[in-house]
Amino acid sequence: MIGFGKPTANTDPSGTAVVEPPAPGEKAGNGADKRKSRRIRTSLRTGQLYDMRENFLCDCQVRDRSVGGAKLRLLSNIAVPTFFKFHDDVECTLVEAELRWRNKNEIGVQFIYTVSLG
Repeated sequence: MIGFGKPTANTDPSGTAVVEPPAPGEKAGNGADKRKSRRIRTSLRTGQLYDMRENFLCDCQVRDRSVGGAKLRLLSNIAVPTFFKFHDDVECTLVEAELRWRNKNEIGVQFIYTVSLG
């Protein structure tokens, strides 16, 4: 069960699962991992997507996150523009983002500019 039991060896002090990028020269899954910072897998973290005029597009779940980007699961099957805004409910930030890849209802985004709303 997710969220129960002792943290595994691959967790940070708060118990959040940490996913290390592959070693140099190693490939991740279906290709090379191009992240510049390590990603942290998240659980039950939510957000919303907005267009650049801040019109609501859809709700999403944050699957994993790094300093420079995130993998999001869309809760609606919509067309996502190349550039949009992402609101992170936990950090209370609004981030300008660029769509980097899409696989069905999951998207990879690169953060461009962050504004703290808290």
